[in-house]
Amino acid sequence: MSYIRSLKFVSFCFAAYAILFLFSAFFQSSTSEQNLDNLYSFKLIIMLLLAEPHFAFTIPLLIGYKEQFTKRAIEFKVIPLLIIITGCALYFYSIALFSFIFLFANIYHVNRQSLGFYKLQAGASKKLNDTYEPLLHGFTLIFFLTRLLETDFNERLIFAGCFLIALLLLGFFLFRGAKEEKGLKICSYIQGFMIFLPVAVFEDILLAFAIGISIHYIQYMVISWLICRNSFNFPYFNLLLIIALYVALTSSALGGFITLENQSLIIFIPTMLQLLHFYFDGFLWTRDNEDVAIVMRKGLG
Repeated sequence: MSYIRSLKFVSFCFAAYAILFLFSAFFQSSTSEQNLDNLYSFKLIIMLLLAEPHFAFTIPLLIGYKEQFTKRAIEFKVIPLLIIITGCALYFYSIALFSFIFLFANIYHVNRQSLGFYKLQAGASKKLNDTYEPLLHGFTLIFFLTRLLETDFNERLIFAGCFLIALLLLGFFLFRGAKEEKGLKICSYIQGFMIFLPVAVFEDILLAFAIGISIHYIQYMVISWLICRNSFNFPYFNLLLIIALYVALTSSALGGFITLENQSLIIFIPTMLQLLHFYFDGFLWTRDNEDVAIVMRKGLG
């Protein structure tokens, strides 16, 4: 767990976030047809390199936890089947309602992981841990509400800059008494709030998600890799093959390569897999479960 709980790892996530943010700001500032094409390609690359590999790790994790399908048949068999049936019906009946549920599940899932990583990295007091997730949800709502305001791109950039400065000052205040790893504690605290900040900056909601959730994607892939390798003893080749096949199939569907359309007609297939990812994650990382606690101790140290 030493690498995950290190300022070096958090800094790497910040660097990836900053690079994506700056590139996106460049594309957003221009409305030329060439840049719009570049923007679509940019989102596709992020999906290929970060988003879909992150979703793909659910498969080897479930294989590692295969005994849970017997121990907890309701949670691991029945409910996922109901999610698939209900999700497909909603998708074809009301895409608007389906999209709202998907968005809510996505935000809840990401903020829950932010809380988990904050606990893992900061080792903060119970009081800070208990208030962290409600604050994340609250500010996420504020970021979405700012989209209702009539502001130009430069004004939104100024808002983001002021928010980050205020967040940094808050971090220094909260951990002013920390004697060890103050930088790690501050950075691990503010990174959760940074994830959905791009929603208040970029008009393209998918682009905003791609930028901000990049932190989440990187965190998830690293910790899942450690669990799969150290706890479940997955061979490198098998693990990489599962990830590669999943990414190839879902990216093709989402990117429109299979149907030669930008909006694939079979987009609901990877979307349903993503919904299952949100659901199963509520069980795969809960240390209250003895089996999960043992796996995480072995995988993370």
